[in-house]
Amino acid sequence: MKRNVIRRKSLEPRSGADLEAEPRDGGVQSVDRALSIIETLAEDDEGYRLSDLAVRTGLSTSTVHRLLATLEKRRFVQFDRTESKWHVGAQSFSVGATFARRRNFTAQAMPYFAQVAGPDP
Repeated sequence: MKRNVIRRKSLEPRSGADLEAEPRDGGVQSVDRALSIIETLAEDDEGYRLSDLAVRTGLSTSTVHRLLATLEKRRFVQFDRTESKWHVGAQSFSVGATFARRRNFTAQAMPYFAQVAGPDP
């Protein structure tokens, strides 16, 4: 039975060189790969199957599976068993929300909305 690979936008699998941290840059390869998976999951709300994530990230299926298992334990990703798809998890949202609070986007937007709405009657 042939599996269909989800390709929602044109895609070129990333090469291993793109994912490997340069020894000179002080990066950690596994962290880079895990973040690549989270970034890929954030591209589409419908989620991805394991094999699709492997294709999109250019990593082996076994590597992606091990990283997903670790990310799932930490709640950065979640698995939908009914559709057999992976999605961004609650902890990813929590980290993003912390960034938004720190940046105080609401206060920055308020002067704009006050100017558009005009003075209160």
